[in-house]
Order: sequence, then C-alpha cells, then structure tokens
Amino acid sequence: MIPGSDFDPSTNFSEEQALEIQAKLLGKMSPTQKLELTSSYSRAILGLADADVRSMHPDWSDRRIRIEASRRWLTTELHQAAFGSEIASWNH
Repeated sequence: MIPGSDFDPSTNFSEEQALEIQAKLLGKMSPTQKLELTSSYSRAILGLADADVRSMHPDWSDRRIRIEASRRWLTTELHQAAFGSEIASWNH
C-alpha cells in the first residue's frame, strides 16, 4: 500500500489509471511534500546523467563528469559561460 492512500502498488494498472492515481496522490500532497518529491527526482536525474557520462569516461574526475553531464540541460551559451575556461584548460 502507498502510505496515506487506498492504492495497492502491486495491482496492474493501465497507464491511464496509473496517471489518474498519481494525480490524486499529488493533489493530496502539501506544497512542501511536492517540493521534496521534485528535489528527489532532480537528484535522481543528475545521478543518471553522471552515471551515463562516467560509463563512457571512467577515467574522468567527478567534477569533469558533472560538467559534461550538465550539457544535457544547459544551453550551449550558458554552459560555455559557466564552464568555458575550465573546459579550455582540459585541452591543454
């Protein structure tokens, strides 16, 4: 069971039913709970992006992996403004 609900997650729902359940659960959440959920999703996405870059470049530092992964959500201009000088130093 999902805490605070009558929904059993072991039930096989259609995608439409699952989205309806998700909407009902989100509707019952406080703004703080929604913010915490969004924050946890964001951390998970960052972790997946880092893991993908790390799988392609296992010898890179954590900092370089995070900077490379950030290309996925920053515009080229913003990425260059934020990390351009550091990236340029890697090529020398």
